[in-house]
Amino acid sequence: MKNCYIPLPNRTVITVSGDDAAHFLQGLLTNDIKKVDSTHSISALMLTPQGKLLFDFFVCIRDGVYLIDCALEHKEAIIKRLSLYKLRADV
Repeated sequence: MKNCYIPLPNRTVITVSGDDAAHFLQGLLTNDIKKVDSTHSISALMLTPQGKLLFDFFVCIRDGVYLIDCALEHKEAIIKRLSLYKLRADV
C-alpha cells in the first residue's frame, strides 16, 4: 500500500531542524523526544514555567527534520514560544 495523506484544514505542521533540534525540543516538551524515530511519533505538551498547559501536538521525524503537527489556530503562538527559547541553539 502506498503512503498517502489527507490534508486537514484545521491542522498544520511546523518544522524544527538543525544539529541541536533534539536537545532543544527535549527541554521544552513533556514527552521524551528520543522515542521519536522514522516509525514512531509521540504526543507532547508545551507548558508554562508554572506547569500550565499551553499547547498539545504530535511530533514525528522525517529525513532528520522534526515535524510538529498542531492546531492551525496555535501555529503562530507555538512558533513564537519556540523562538523565545532558541537563544544560541543551532535550530
